Amino acid sequence: YIYNLSTLDYQFIFLIQKDKVKEKILNKFSCIDKLEISTKLPSTLEVSYTGKKPLVKVDSSDIFLTASGLAIKTSTAENLPTIFIAEDFKVEAGSKISNPETLLALKIVNSLSKSDFIPTNVRIVNDSITVYNQQDSVVIFSTKKPANYQSDSLQKVLAKAKMESKKISKIDMRFDNPIIVFSQN
Repeated sequence: YIYNLSTLDYQFIFLIQKDKVKEKILNKFSCIDKLEISTKLPSTLEVSYTGKKPLVKVDSSDIFLTASGLAIKTSTAENLPTIFIAEDFKVEAGSKISNPETLLALKIVNSLSKSDFIPTNVRIVNDSITVYNQQDSVVIFSTKKPANYQSDSLQKVLAKAKMESKKISKIDMRFDNPIIVFSQN
């Protein structure tokens, strides 16, 4: 994309306010994650950017959601968890998710992607977010508690189970103290 610098009303490249250009580009293109602008004298404005990365795939569609809730289409997403959302809730590329439960689910998946519990499927049902992983373990999160609080609590439970060499089949985070069900192996 070529950005028309003539709309900025500058005659000389060294008078361009890079912060204003950056703000205008970020406002116009919500799919940009990071943007850097530099001047190369005498007459070049160099713009480098990275796009927002998909976090989950929306079930039965070619739409992916980023951590911020932006719906995108991409061909480079591999091995991402699938999110199952209500059938009456339509997601189109370029739109931004505003549903608080879905945004919370995205925060949870984003925090879990940096942990030992790698999500494969995410389901939002009533007041809970159920996340499944590759080892057939299930974690049920509450939509009433902050994502980071629940993720931190989950990490503590997983660390303790790992130290004790116990396999967990289900963790319910909806209560003050997590309810843990161990596998019968």
